[in-house]
Amino acid sequence: TTNNYTLQVTQTGTYTLSRVQDALCTGRVSGSGIVRSHSYPTAIISGSATICEHLSTNLSVALTGAAPWKFSYRRNSETPVEVPNVLSSPRTISVNKAGTYILTEVYDKNCKGTVSGSAVITVTPAPDVELSGLAAAYNKQSPDWIPMTGTPAGGTFSGPGVIPYNSLWYFVPSLPPVGTHNIVYSYRASPSSCYGYDTAVVRVLEASAVIEFENHRTKYCRNDASF
Repeated sequence: TTNNYTLQVTQTGTYTLSRVQDALCTGRVSGSGIVRSHSYPTAIISGSATICEHLSTNLSVALTGAAPWKFSYRRNSETPVEVPNVLSSPRTISVNKAGTYILTEVYDKNCKGTVSGSAVITVTPAPDVELSGLAAAYNKQSPDWIPMTGTPAGGTFSGPGVIPYNSLWYFVPSLPPVGTHNIVYSYRASPSSCYGYDTAVVRVLEASAVIEFENHRTKYCRNDASF
């Protein structure tokens, strides 16, 4: 009874008209309509882990559907974080805070989908570590051996110009090249515990250079001794 008619369909395929007739005549038909079916995408998060303080770990999000995807995740009750334009599965997420991580939504190229899974991250505290005994700058021609102290005791020192001698650790300015160097003290209470690190930045200068003293230190923690 009207010029426009909506035809409800439930199957995929190409739909065409076979004939048309009004109150007076049989007419002509044209055009076609294509119906395609897409499966709902899915996203599953996993990757529960225990990490040392200040380190990070990767969570994994496995996706089904058609790329590109977009998904969101959150830690505990925090505001969700969106990850757009995901081109392959699985997608990893780097995290460094304790808590329970879940997905809140996922979209693929065609549809909104369903999410599932969770990952629990536990963070083990790292020891508070301090390196002392070093100045900000040294003359490369200096013959001195500079003793260094680490707190708590029992850790190891590393970096250019660092040498152990008679159960003590020294920085020898004549050994490293001219430039800026990181001297690191690392300590952990037991083989199964986390490392704590303290870094002192030391400048080694030529004798004719102007020495500018500054206090620059960084602290960080990690669970392995490589750096």
